[in-house]
Amino acid sequence: MDFSVSKIISGTMAIVRERFGPLLGLWAIFFAANIAILLVFGLALGGSILSVSSLENPEGLGAGMIVSMIIAYFVYFLVSLAQVGSMNAMASPLQKLSFADALSAGARSAPTLLGAAILLMIAYFICAIALGVLGGLLAMAGKAGTVILLLLVIPPILYLVCRMALIAPVAAVERVSNPVAVITRSWALTKGNVLTIFLTFLVFAVVAFVAVGLLFVPLMGMMASIKNGAAEAPSLGSMAAAIVGVFIVSVLLSIVSATLSAVMHGALSGSTGQASSDTFS
Repeated sequence: MDFSVSKIISGTMAIVRERFGPLLGLWAIFFAANIAILLVFGLALGGSILSVSSLENPEGLGAGMIVSMIIAYFVYFLVSLAQVGSMNAMASPLQKLSFADALSAGARSAPTLLGAAILLMIAYFICAIALGVLGGLLAMAGKAGTVILLLLVIPPILYLVCRMALIAPVAAVERVSNPVAVITRSWALTKGNVLTIFLTFLVFAVVAFVAVGLLFVPLMGMMASIKNGAAEAPSLGSMAAAIVGVFIVSVLLSIVSATLSAVMHGALSGSTGQASSDTFS
């Protein structure tokens, strides 16, 4: 596939049309799993709060609740990563998996994606400390310093986002299990293609912003009219329709987003001939 914005978008739309049912099913399964996790945690938390008055050491319960929250968030995040991996595996133009195989690919890739996320988060915090020091120095220059800081920070962030854009499909489709290898593979594949990836993401962001805005702005207007006690307040039906519309659009954007990265990975991995053991270049 020619790696251009138009080819990527057309390829993405073709995959979405062809595999929409399985992609929606994968999204729904993991969404339901996360809802179940939140419900179980909520019920457990509610029961703990009700029983706190009967305990001799409520401080111990507080520590246990914190640990439980951390575990619940960890599991929720892991399930979300499995969702991303499974949808990338299903949407990849390099393969045509069954629903069960896509589920398996998502579960298999989740720990790898978690490891990569942790590594990137560590790198982020290290850079944030350095930028904090730099920001403190530039703050003495007033508004000009703020502008300089933004000009120094935003382009590298966008560049790194584009270079890391293929982490999910590398883990899910190529079955790379080493988090470092996943990062370096994405880095190698995106070499020389940052501008195309950025423009593709920009098109997607504009479309997403317009699609959500067309539904979200009227919803906010309805809520404002109710708050202000307008004479012609919107009906519950219209508000429910707007909320459902926002939800549907968010689901569609999630499916398109996963397909977009899978299509970019398919185009680049099919054209570069690079091995997954490639390192930063």
